[in-house]
Amino acid sequence: ALKGHIVDSTAMLTVVNPAYSALETIVIGMSNEVSINAKILTSVITYGGFGTILSKGRDYSRALFKIDDKTSGKKQQLHDALYNSTFNLAIAPFFYFASGARTFKEIALGTVLSVTAGALLGGTIGYSIDAFRDLAGTSESKRLPQSVKKQKPKTKLCIAALITALSIGS
Repeated sequence: ALKGHIVDSTAMLTVVNPAYSALETIVIGMSNEVSINAKILTSVITYGGFGTILSKGRDYSRALFKIDDKTSGKKQQLHDALYNSTFNLAIAPFFYFASGARTFKEIALGTVLSVTAGALLGGTIGYSIDAFRDLAGTSESKRLPQSVKKQKPKTKLCIAALITALSIGS
């Protein structure tokens, strides 16, 4: 269970942290300090349990709406977009306040940004979860290209580590 939690959490953070950093600072003009605090808080709460809550909720929602690896890519993307934006709507105001945002405008803009980004990045986050699960060997995904799927387990772990390092670097 711990390996699955770490894999899912890392998969989410490789997409979320770089994308949200750029959106927060460039699009809404959030200070670098608040954005960095938000990324630190995001990482802590994701690894602290929210990663599992989000990924298990996604798994449950996919089962509820009968979405699996055989479902068309567009439907999987749409599901993940709607799921992530809804999840973000519920937690974003509290999250930005905890990150140091104090004005209504900053919290509201952060929330709108978070919901919008959840919709735009939801499909990528969902794909990242499925890909990292396969790369780490916790479950197979039909979404990965055959050229990646046929790699040895150590090579797959190296690919996951490289993606993570590139995300941290960005």
